[in-house]
Amino acid sequence: MVALAILALSAAVLKAERGAPDATITSLPEALWWAMTTTTTVGYGDLAPVTADGRVYGSILMVIGIGTMGTVTAALASRLFLAPERAEPAAAELGAAARAGEGSAGAGALDRLARLGELRERGVVTDEEFARKKAELLERV
Repeated sequence: MVALAILALSAAVLKAERGAPDATITSLPEALWWAMTTTTTVGYGDLAPVTADGRVYGSILMVIGIGTMGTVTAALASRLFLAPERAEPAAAELGAAARAGEGSAGAGALDRLARLGELRERGVVTDEEFARKKAELLERV
């Protein structure tokens, strides 16, 4: 979709710029280069449209590029930092560790504390969550 926009808008800019005085985009390779640098938000400044139509097409291409780069960046960041597939099992394991052996106050406290420690070491539970659950477990003993 973005590639199609790059091709279409580079052709439109080339048509608008060809023959304009002081135009820097005068061939298809230059138009494609300009479209790629504009879409990826690099924008070297070596090529730029000088006509009103060319600038409108350039603005459209900038919006497409910023939207695409923003979407890719957001998707990557959410995959790296939110890790939804890890969050749900962590909550389930944390709840199970806290609930395990509620009826037998001291019998399984060490096992539950060890399980919480493993979750913390794997990065599933934060230090704050670990300290809070540890305090809750020790209060029951």
